[in-house]
Amino acid sequence: MAIFLGIIVLIINVTALMWINKLDTMNCVCSESYMRTYIKYFLYFNIVIISIDILLNIYIYFNNISILEFDNNVLYKIYKAIRGIFFIFSLINVVIVIIFINKLKEINCECSEDIRREIYWVYNIVQACYISIVLLFAIIALITVLANRRQ
Repeated sequence: MAIFLGIIVLIINVTALMWINKLDTMNCVCSESYMRTYIKYFLYFNIVIISIDILLNIYIYFNNISILEFDNNVLYKIYKAIRGIFFIFSLINVVIVIIFINKLKEINCECSEDIRREIYWVYNIVQACYISIVLLFAIIALITVLANRRQ
């Protein structure tokens, strides 16, 4: 399942990068912003990270091993640290993408209109919802643990 989802996420990110590059090549003035630049470079790095994740999951699947077996591997520890730092940039990206695409829609930026824009926008809305739900459950779990400690 992780391989399948990874491939879908990779496709979405590649198509989003194609859309951003289209905006660059056609000199879409209404989309020129630091946000477009951030999204573009984020996507380059994210595509590499997603590809590594897919390859790692394929390796694990076909060798019938557990991810826990990688915990002693120095390269995997470095990769996990990079992923942890990259997670912060991913959160920033979700916010920037939603704001950027909303602004493009508000100003009716015709040169940015594309199905790839809509797919990437919906994808980031879903990510924001998922992150919010995870944070909500984490807060509830923390409150529950703290409440049980006081008793």
